[in-house]
Amino acid sequence: MIKKLLLSTMLILTLVIPTIAFTGCGGNDRLKISCTMFEANLIGKDAMWEYLEEKFNVDFQFISVTEDNFEEKNQTFVATNNMPDLMWLDLDESNFSTYANWANQGALSAMPSKTELQENYPNLYAQYNLPINVGDELMTISGTQYAHPCIRDNANNDFLSGMGWMYRRDWAKELNLYQQNDIYTWEQWVALCEAFMEEDPGNNGFKNIGMGTASYYFPMAFGVYQTSTEYGFGTYALDNSEYVWSASQPETLQGLQIAKDLYDKNLIWKDNHLGSSPDSYYTSGLMGMIFQNFTLGRYNSFLNTVKTTMPNANAEDVCALAKVVGPDGTYWTKQSQCYYGAVVMSANINPQVKETWLSILDWLVSDEGSLFIQYGIPDKDYEIDQYGNAICLWPTSPTDPSVKVDPYPSGARLFYECYVGAVDTEVAPSVIYPQNVIETINNQYSFMKEKAYIRKFDYESSYLSAPQKNTLATLQMLTEEKMMQLIVTGTKENLANDWNAWINSKSASVALVLNELNTTITNKPAESPKKLA
Repeated sequence: MIKKLLLSTMLILTLVIPTIAFTGCGGNDRLKISCTMFEANLIGKDAMWEYLEEKFNVDFQFISVTEDNFEEKNQTFVATNNMPDLMWLDLDESNFSTYANWANQGALSAMPSKTELQENYPNLYAQYNLPINVGDELMTISGTQYAHPCIRDNANNDFLSGMGWMYRRDWAKELNLYQQNDIYTWEQWVALCEAFMEEDPGNNGFKNIGMGTASYYFPMAFGVYQTSTEYGFGTYALDNSEYVWSASQPETLQGLQIAKDLYDKNLIWKDNHLGSSPDSYYTSGLMGMIFQNFTLGRYNSFLNTVKTTMPNANAEDVCALAKVVGPDGTYWTKQSQCYYGAVVMSANINPQVKETWLSILDWLVSDEGSLFIQYGIPDKDYEIDQYGNAICLWPTSPTDPSVKVDPYPSGARLFYECYVGAVDTEVAPSVIYPQNVIETINNQYSFMKEKAYIRKFDYESSYLSAPQKNTLATLQMLTEEKMMQLIVTGTKENLANDWNAWINSKSASVALVLNELNTTITNKPAESPKKLA
């Protein structure tokens, strides 16, 4: 397994970073631990946090970030030597070199060695030795690990991505355009979006928005993902046992042309590239289709929001998950890496803070920690029966007796997802998801396994460190920026020429990288299936 990493030449802009303190009630003698956190200003203090802070005599001090600005803020923290004690990274093949660069420059504090982990943090040591978890190996640079990988919660589904579409099934039925089992050809899907815009089934006074996505999926979600097994799933891909640059392949241009056509027809949300989330437009009834990574938690969250914003509607029809086949008849999907993200520590972290954080993390990945994250405080929120099984003591939902109501809706649970990773559901089974929600998500995964062309994650090329590849560490970021520019400000007539000219401008440098990949990697993974004829 390739374990070493890359350099970054990303330009850093200086930002003013607001700090949101999340202090405990134990006085000034507590150890303070600063860390980045999504929408920290919206997180309230609850009894679970008090329990955690009391247990370890700490105060967590959150620095508020958002999904759209956290990467830029992370870059600024490091560039200005102002990194908090802990920082979460959405660490994948597209930015892994930046992480490596920080480690090589001495910006990060190293994790304990395997021997130290085994002696002092046995639960972390055990998690890193799980067969499904290779994140610790991938995050090791020159023999030293610099990050805690937060393992994903979809190991049972072979780490398949939940990326796909949610749509207004109720609108489709009203317009007599609904397709059985929510399976749509690309032509049917685009026609449905046009009908949503033209017929105004939501009675919005033609303020409708056709389709949108998170900024980090724009514009790939609107054609590129549907025409290629590769782009968006890795900068480099195998073709006839040789690595090629995914963006240079003809199907990537085809996908861009599709996205440009949709954008020019006003079927794509015009503000999609500006960084704001489209979620509220969808849950308020203005948007007809939204592309996201629909995990169990995100899907359930959409349903619950719609039940509040549209109490008279059938939430499952408002939040239907579609299975949209690509223009050539292929349903593409991908396998993600085994971890969701990673937690790094500042090189300037106080040794006592570091030791305390590692002790907290070691406890949180233990069985007791899993029970705490999933349920809360022992003897108050759960108890262990005579057979050793955990019994959740939360109140039962008044509308669904099979579901428990989480008494800690503070928003702070996202911390555990980002900073710890998935809990062991064999130890602490989830109790908050209705059976119909679980079945819907399982149905999506079953469809993928049976019908989709699945690209397996290529750890070898994604995490290879080599001189030429290191010099192009930001290639994927630059490629996505170019895509966005051509879709938003370019013209349909010039798209192919402009794109090919840009590809050609990078081809000489990329050729050196491809030579490295093809000569260095001897154990090449199986190729993804090709496009259908």
